[in-house]
Amino acid sequence: MSESESIPTLAALQRSAHEFLKSSQWVAARQVLIQASEVYPESADVYSDLAAAERALGQLDQAILHYQRSLEIDPKLAFVHNNLGNALSEKGQLRDAIDCYHRALVLQPRYPEALNNLAKVLLREGRLDEARRALDRLFGLSREYLPAFETLAVLCERQGNVQEAMQHYLSLAAHYLKAADSERALWGMEACRRLGHRSAGLEANRCAAFLQLGRFEEARDAGFAALQLDPNHANAHVNLGSAYVALGDYRSAVALQRRATELAPTLAEAFINLASSLLECEDPQNALIAENRALELEPTNPRALSGLAQCYQTLGRRAEAADLYRRALGFAPTFAEAHTKYGQLLLSEGLLPEGFKEFEWRRSEPAAKKWNTRYPGAMWAGQDLSGKTIVLFAEGNHADVVHFARYCSAFKQRGARVIVDCRTPLHRLISGQSYVDEVVDATEAGPPSFDYYAPLLSLPHVFGTAANTIPDPGGYMKPPAAGPAAELLSGAVGIKIGVSWAGDPRQKGTRQRSMSFEQLAPLFDLSGVAWFSLQVGPERAQLSRIQHPLTDLGVTFSDFADTAWAISQLDLIITVDSTVAHIAGALGKAVWVMLPHQADWRWMVDREDSPWYKRARLFRQQPVAGWEPLVGNLKRQLGYSLVKLAQVATRASASVAPPPVVPSSGAGVPVLPQMSTPAAPQPASAVTTSEAPPLVADALEGSQSLGDGPSPELPVAPPAALSDDTPLQ
Repeated sequence: MSESESIPTLAALQRSAHEFLKSSQWVAARQVLIQASEVYPESADVYSDLAAAERALGQLDQAILHYQRSLEIDPKLAFVHNNLGNALSEKGQLRDAIDCYHRALVLQPRYPEALNNLAKVLLREGRLDEARRALDRLFGLSREYLPAFETLAVLCERQGNVQEAMQHYLSLAAHYLKAADSERALWGMEACRRLGHRSAGLEANRCAAFLQLGRFEEARDAGFAALQLDPNHANAHVNLGSAYVALGDYRSAVALQRRATELAPTLAEAFINLASSLLECEDPQNALIAENRALELEPTNPRALSGLAQCYQTLGRRAEAADLYRRALGFAPTFAEAHTKYGQLLLSEGLLPEGFKEFEWRRSEPAAKKWNTRYPGAMWAGQDLSGKTIVLFAEGNHADVVHFARYCSAFKQRGARVIVDCRTPLHRLISGQSYVDEVVDATEAGPPSFDYYAPLLSLPHVFGTAANTIPDPGGYMKPPAAGPAAELLSGAVGIKIGVSWAGDPRQKGTRQRSMSFEQLAPLFDLSGVAWFSLQVGPERAQLSRIQHPLTDLGVTFSDFADTAWAISQLDLIITVDSTVAHIAGALGKAVWVMLPHQADWRWMVDREDSPWYKRARLFRQQPVAGWEPLVGNLKRQLGYSLVKLAQVATRASASVAPPPVVPSSGAGVPVLPQMSTPAAPQPASAVTTSEAPPLVADALEGSQSLGDGPSPELPVAPPAALSDDTPLQ
């Protein structure tokens, strides 16, 4: 290959640099542009782009030098004069900046950006009349350039024209709020408040802006302020209700939004928001009525159509729901929330490729803004990863991290250094996996240095996952070598079962997914079981409300690594849909998951198994039935499994010794046979995960009955325990 063939072309280098600049990867852009400046030292555009990268990195002196070098090569570039003026202005060299803007305007007289920048610097210099003349010249060219009205509002305020300034601030705020540019909208509204303006409408709009930004406590406070100024302001009720929804107080939200429909009976948004809150309160029938009323008012409103789809989905009318989502998207093709909800519906049906494609729209919803700004670089989409660093981050809860950590090994196989960004309680568990190089919490320490990023929830879409290509359903995590619960576990006799009845109360939907400890209590009169609590958080206090046979392991847990180690020592996990369920599945443990009637999309519908976790068994609420029938069914299934295991154990002991005498417990109820005397418990440090033979696993994961004949009654306390040498998987 000749030397000329090995040198990249200027166009190729600029394309690469522009990709990095567009994705805000300033360091990478600077590296490419430095290379370009060395190979093509007479390119004015290269130095201008290099200056932009340096300026974004806060290196103003370097940026100024590169802009000046660009103008030495080509002094007729008006945009470079303008950008040099901006850098000088940031440096505080206002007179030099003004000269730059004048030079830009000589070269390009109809240049709105340069005129507005000139006016802003003249304002800072206190030259108000000159600033006004610059703006008048700009408005003579165009009245569509909104930043000029921001400058005009500040100018009016500086000149003491308070009413005119407020009019401009309010107009700008309304425009930006409608365009979902909430930061700029708040800038205008805060300026009005600074000037003494107070109104219910302003506070209601501040509430809306804070909602768009995900600042829910501030939204609530602004909504309260609006209602203090006008208790009958309909939009204030609507927006404050939305703030309560975001904060998880659905009943307060329903009350506020009902009042909004009374105050504004023709306001469709009030009925749409009321329906959303009613759904959260598990009242789909009344939600249906509210959504239908909204559609009577606005038949093509995409939010109402999407909301009605959610009602139908909750009621099990999934085909009708799918049609409504598609109708909503026909009227609003970029309606991110409808795409996301439709994706979840498809995922619940097991249509993973189609569902995950739609689910990607969640990244366009307002709640995703913090992630999009934290990681503004290039998202991985199949690029070569050899020698590169990729950061995989969690958007939501701990369960998502555990669920989708299965994809991390694919990046290691591609030669990448893998960083996982998640919350601190998961750090020790995730960092202990061989396919992870580093774990960070960017909410505390800021984002790490990286080449590519990917949201963990996007990985199934990126890899084209289908139900039959899910990676590692048999398990993909290993627990730590030891845990603080070892002493509590070391003396356990019988089948070791861990339970958890509630999820993280800070997560949306936890109330529907959780039960009370008392609702789980009927399980505990089964004999032959050593019961353990894996519950953490405030719900752990429920253990003190009733008598029970559980050993509390949660009291020893400091993070999820401790939870994982304890799970690894147990034979079966019985839990609601929570991080515990996912850790058990990721460890390859037998886990029975108790699901609400409206289960999360990942558990799908109408099935008792999960393609995500090979050894998971699903128990579902029936409509309106609550937890009691589910727990009763689970108890029967567990009883069948325990009796079947007892039969397996009896056959095993009969092959080496005379069959044991099975004492009667009365009323024909079988009791698990007493096995050989348990061996002395191992020292805490020696407790290890045991593997059960296939017949034992079948006892947990097999059919509901034991063959021909009547189903056995359940063993009850007092227990006649199995020995430790017959583990149950």
